[in-house]
Amino acid sequence: QAPAQVEAPFSPVEQFFAGRLTTPLRQFGYDSFAAGPPATPGFGATPDDYVIGRDDEVIIAFRGRARSTLNLRVTREGMLILPDLLPIVAAGRTLRDLRGELEARAQRELQGSEVFVTLGQMRQVKVFVGGEVGRPGVVTLSPLGNVLDALVAAGGVRPTGTLRNIRVEGGQGRRRVDL
Repeated sequence: QAPAQVEAPFSPVEQFFAGRLTTPLRQFGYDSFAAGPPATPGFGATPDDYVIGRDDEVIIAFRGRARSTLNLRVTREGMLILPDLLPIVAAGRTLRDLRGELEARAQRELQGSEVFVTLGQMRQVKVFVGGEVGRPGVVTLSPLGNVLDALVAAGGVRPTGTLRNIRVEGGQGRRRVDL
């Protein structure tokens, strides 16, 4: 026998309409956060336009005359330190751009070698989620995370908040999101 579903108390808006309607009116969308964050992170290829940041792990495989595989972390200064090539600025560049430069360097400085570049472990990004959420505060996300991921990590939007006017502030300025 399945456990009985406990219905959440009415929010102030729902209470307002409950006194005026014969059938209770519930707010839509807030229960979307009830399940919490997914059990496992998503899998798949890192997009070529992913912007590399400090503490990302880059895997570089040389094949041909030079044969080695390197797992390198982007340093605090944003550099990749390679044993057979000059250091390279990685932070702030796309994966496509970094791959192109390493291919050109390998062709120029390690003739007869090909290079393959992929991303290993991604850095963690901390963001502050405030306002009418279940657990306001700092949450940790993948750099591929979005506004919805941040809201889920913070326990979802409470019925006293709004899904229609989410304010996002940060590196790309201010913007509003309507869920």
